[in-house]
Amino acid sequence: MKYKNLVADAFAQKSNRDINVAISLIAGIAVGAALAVLFTPISGKDLRKGIAEKAEELGDESLNFYASWKEKVADKNQETENEQDNEEQSLAQDTQKKPKSDIKELIHQAHTNS
Repeated sequence: MKYKNLVADAFAQKSNRDINVAISLIAGIAVGAALAVLFTPISGKDLRKGIAEKAEELGDESLNFYASWKEKVADKNQETENEQDNEEQSLAQDTQKKPKSDIKELIHQAHTNS
């Protein structure tokens, strides 16, 4: 299974309500940040430094989130491949030829039961 399919399946399960909540959350954060910048009691230099540090932290967090998401998708992909391999092996074992003695025994049982 491809990564695109797994990611698409994960996002397909989200409803419009979840999207609206996410948009509202982002808008609220943006408005709060704008108000904080307008009414902050610290100097512009210190404010810019703080914003830069926070942006770097958010960048690191997003990279960590991406790495963990990628790992989860890879694990799910591996599980799916393992399940498919197990099913193939099971089918191969079920369809193996039976020894002649087993076949003869089955024929004998069929004749005696009828």
